Amino acid sequence: MTLSRVAQQGGLFPLQTLNVQSFAGMDGSSAGIAYLQSYALIDHLVRNFGERKLQNFYAELIRSRNLDRALERVYRMDSAEFERQFLAGVI
Repeated sequence: MTLSRVAQQGGLFPLQTLNVQSFAGMDGSSAGIAYLQSYALIDHLVRNFGERKLQNFYAELIRSRNLDRALERVYRMDSAEFERQFLAGVI
């Protein structure tokens, strides 16, 4: 199953659900989707904003330990806007 198909069926995870240290608590199918979606989210950031911004994002995320704060400081958008942009590119 492709990520696009999962998205069309409403099967993608909210960003906050993916903001965990491990997907070990998920069943195999859900974990597979979570990994695929996580990869696609990072790919989206690199394609649209470049690797340098991604490095800045990682540094800010590690420093602040807050996903929303890191998105806002580096990409100037909140998690809702980021998800909207990502979904627009997937569906």
